[in-house]
Amino acid sequence: MEEKYRKLLDKEMLDFVEKTESLYSSNSINSTTEDHRKKYNEMAEFFYSGRPSNLNVADEVVSYVPIRSYMPEPEGSVTIFYMHGGGFILGGLDSHDDVCSELADLTKMKVISIDYSLAPEFSFYDALEDCIKVIEKMSPSDSSIVLVGDSAGGTLAANLSVHFRDTEMPNILGQVLIYPGLGGDSNKGSYVRHANAPLLSRTEIEFYRDIIFPNPSKGEFQSGLVLQSKDFANLPNTIVFSAEFDPLSDEGGEYCKKIRKAGGRAKWYLELGLVHGYLRARHHSKKARASFERIVEKIVEFKG
Repeated sequence: MEEKYRKLLDKEMLDFVEKTESLYSSNSINSTTEDHRKKYNEMAEFFYSGRPSNLNVADEVVSYVPIRSYMPEPEGSVTIFYMHGGGFILGGLDSHDDVCSELADLTKMKVISIDYSLAPEFSFYDALEDCIKVIEKMSPSDSSIVLVGDSAGGTLAANLSVHFRDTEMPNILGQVLIYPGLGGDSNKGSYVRHANAPLLSRTEIEFYRDIIFPNPSKGEFQSGLVLQSKDFANLPNTIVFSAEFDPLSDEGGEYCKKIRKAGGRAKWYLELGLVHGYLRARHHSKKARASFERIVEKIVEFKG
């Protein structure tokens, strides 16, 4: 870790970063995919905080895609579709189980977590198609949905908003993107200021991009790097949360600015003192917890 971050981070975040790095370091990208996933899963298990007891949780397979549903009582008419982070290579239903269960409990909305296909075995477009199939199958005609994703999951959510914007179904109330990767210029702004930020460096981002986006486009989908699009009109109400000390930090503000310029509604929250992946710190850091509470608040506001 660069010495400057030891001065910039408060003790709670510094402790979280050091523990995370002891379990899962940036050097993991140089290991095999199997070892990379093993270390990530061990880190996720260490920070796992359990589920609230008042939820009904069920696993099933929809259109060949595993999903996990979290149903509060009483269950509302709005469904959250959650896309997990992990650079499109890591993570799954278990790695974000506690995040999804807490979202369901606090928002009183049904949450459906999608176990989309991972690289390098599959492509970004396979992951996107998995999410589309699940959302189309699991969105009743009389309900509304909110798209939520962190990191790579935020990338998916943003692409899903583009895919669905010209369709009558589903009724998307909004999208909430948490420190998403949106395809900004890696040679300027926060990519330079925080090139060696804790828990996600510019080198790691470039590693993931090379694996996930080897080709410019595929079929009906664009590159997946939404900031490179020229059309930001008619996107759903958008909320983006970015961590201050993150190479991706500036992308949230840039994306929201483009949506507003196209006539849409978008708001950016720059979460000061936090690093990429801070959702796992919500029970260890007051700043991370406050951000998580803001995320819940903004999701609930979509209900009107």
